[in-house]
Amino acid sequence: SGSTLNMSGGTIKNNISNTLGGGVYVKGIQSRSSTMNFSGGEISGNTANGGGGVAIIGSTMVMNNGTISNNSTYRTSGQGSYGAGVYVADYANASGGDTLFTATPASFEMNGGKITENKALDYGGGVLTFPQQSQKITIDINNGEISGNQVTKGSGGAIAAFFGVTELNIKGGTLTGNSAYQFGGGVFLYQATNVTISGGTISENKA
Repeated sequence: SGSTLNMSGGTIKNNISNTLGGGVYVKGIQSRSSTMNFSGGEISGNTANGGGGVAIIGSTMVMNNGTISNNSTYRTSGQGSYGAGVYVADYANASGGDTLFTATPASFEMNGGKITENKALDYGGGVLTFPQQSQKITIDINNGEISGNQVTKGSGGAIAAFFGVTELNIKGGTLTGNSAYQFGGGVFLYQATNVTISGGTISENKA
């Protein structure tokens, strides 16, 4: 398997990436996925092209507590500004770095903590899925808070989910006070049909 990162405290703050993962970049090795367990601490004020706070490429992140806040993403000539808080994909293309990586399924599970006050230009203020090689992306929101995130020129204030290989399950937690300039102040779906909302609160989001 790949690497495992356990974060239970401390701060990852004010870092800049010229590709993905301003704060943390979780990526597998060839077809071996890595894992991040986030149970405390703060990832804040970081910036990247994709995943201002955290980028998960062909890997897994489980968030039980802690805060991902005030991160941002910027545009480049070849890539939009996606996933200010958490960016989840199966592959990183040339503008995202390592083209030798084998496309692998990825997942993000949120059981607690906060993803708040992150800002993207194009898609996904809080969480974004962007599969590029048709591998499955799974997002489970079981608890916690996704609030106050913004997309200033596009869609998906709290969550933006792309394409049919994405599975989005919202079973609990609170998505509130997020905003998008175009569509989906709370949740924006683009060709994503495997979506289940069975609990939680989605309120006071604006688009």
